[in-house]
Amino acid sequence: MARLHIFFYFFPVLFGFCLPFGGYVLSYIIVAWLLFSLFAINKTKWLSGLKQLPFVFSVLFFVVTVISAIWKGGPERWSSIEIKLSFIIFPYLFYCFNYPVSIVKRMLVAFVSGNFFAGLLLLIRGTYYALQNQPEYLTYSGFSNFIHTAYFALYLTLAGIIIVVYYPAWFKSNPQLLNFSWFMLAFFMICIFLCASKIGILGMFVAFIGLSLHKMKSMLTIKKVLVLIGGVFVVLFFLVQLFPAIYYRFDNLLHLDISHLNKSSSESSEVRLLIWNECLAILKSNFIGGVGVGNANQTLYDFYKINGLIGALDHKLNAHNQFFQTAIGLGLFGLLPLSLLFFKGWQKTIKTNFILFLLTSLLFLNFLTESMLQAAAGVLFFSFFTNLFFNYNYESLTKQGS
Repeated sequence: MARLHIFFYFFPVLFGFCLPFGGYVLSYIIVAWLLFSLFAINKTKWLSGLKQLPFVFSVLFFVVTVISAIWKGGPERWSSIEIKLSFIIFPYLFYCFNYPVSIVKRMLVAFVSGNFFAGLLLLIRGTYYALQNQPEYLTYSGFSNFIHTAYFALYLTLAGIIIVVYYPAWFKSNPQLLNFSWFMLAFFMICIFLCASKIGILGMFVAFIGLSLHKMKSMLTIKKVLVLIGGVFVVLFFLVQLFPAIYYRFDNLLHLDISHLNKSSSESSEVRLLIWNECLAILKSNFIGGVGVGNANQTLYDFYKINGLIGALDHKLNAHNQFFQTAIGLGLFGLLPLSLLFFKGWQKTIKTNFILFLLTSLLFLNFLTESMLQAAAGVLFFSFFTNLFFNYNYESLTKQGS
């Protein structure tokens, strides 16, 4: 039995390391994790976990998805159920089982390490192609080869947050490793800029400012806050000079004329505004129950065709906003439990569980511009880390003897 417990604790650590690389291997790791969970069941913990509100909200969201898929059908009904399985699997794995704090630490360290090695491989790959006169492999989608650029930037940001929040407490007796972690943090920031995701870069600065304010809250003055904000803009200016491709992506946003949108455009900022306008049109008559989770994207494509959104139609773009995507597919019945999960992520956590507060804020920011729960890289990240940090806060992960 003890050996089976070792395997049960091994697979979440392996999952954390492999997550930044994406791919089908993650599904096999989850299946193995679930299989070995059968040998680690504690009836008392299992029953208490079923009563926790985040568990209830997650399961409710999944149940609404299943009902919508079966009742209203649609070309994507089965894939919608499959990708939302994380909403029942990860709450089950985190709420119904006890993990030693040492194992949770290893999950987080493995995730940080996975991001470092993934970023290193991508940088080596990008440099190789750049030397072959193909510099596009060093920025944006050419650089982030494993997963979508916005998601990889979010992964790197969380990895950086983990380093800042936990590593000084975990590795204070290992100065060499602690010093190397600051190198990893700088490396993550560079990789985020190479991803050239607007929401990813914005999220990095939100995290940086949030961590700075949290760390220095006892000695903050108006002058120090202004200096901090000014410092952020100075750093941003020099980084833009180093990575001109980033400037062009933000320049498109700054010069966007919302009164004269080009319906044939596929430029990320402009096409999002066009899509969101179509989302509002769909929701006018489908807000309560939605069009069905399996019909959501096809309904969007139909509206693109009717209203001449050639760029969005050619690329088969989804809503690029998870709240719109959920509302179109599931209506208010799906939007409510998802919103309640965000509420629980914010509720009283700014003081008691700051990393959960910051993660929830970053996820909310990404939900505004990406349909994160429509892609494996998004839904796995969301479900894994929200449920982990719902169960483990700073105090529990840094207490003596853990």
